[in-house]
Amino acid sequence: MTITPLTGPTAEPLSLAEAKAHLRLSADDEDDLISRLIATARRHIENQTGLALNTQTLRYSQDVRPRSHSIALPVYPVRSIEEVRTYGQGNAPTALDPAHILLAAAVRPARLMLQAGRCWPSAVRLEVDLTAGFGPAPEDVPEPLRQAAAQLVAHWFENREPVSPADSPAPVPQMAAALIAPYRRVRLA
Repeated sequence: MTITPLTGPTAEPLSLAEAKAHLRLSADDEDDLISRLIATARRHIENQTGLALNTQTLRYSQDVRPRSHSIALPVYPVRSIEEVRTYGQGNAPTALDPAHILLAAAVRPARLMLQAGRCWPSAVRLEVDLTAGFGPAPEDVPEPLRQAAAQLVAHWFENREPVSPADSPAPVPQMAAALIAPYRRVRLA
């Protein structure tokens, strides 16, 4: 199971101006670094939570045929399914008819389902191209996650040297971790 970005977000959850205001900077000489830190903060939050913060297109792949009529998608929120393909023994793609596919987007994890009476084709690999994210603008991202991104950017801006676990038990600020925690997907055993 893998998730591959096809198109990244057109905006980050925090604008450069917002990050600079949080850092209390007015000069432009650190803009490239701050922009990279914003993108890194977004990726960190997405990895920790299984969320896509701003709208982006992703490809979900799994190397086995689904065993039930629905599959859980490992990213949230899913806005739409662009295409579903299966690959058989000859590795030739077969696109599924969009009319036979349903998306349960309001639940977490979002689920991709086949209409009643439909079965997955015989396949060795499944690919789902999907659009996910809270929306295209920074303001579409929940405020606690935007604040966590600001905290991460500030922490990494101030602490530019590598930190070893012996030097610091928490390389991510506790406040940022606390803001991210409610958005993590919890798996029950």
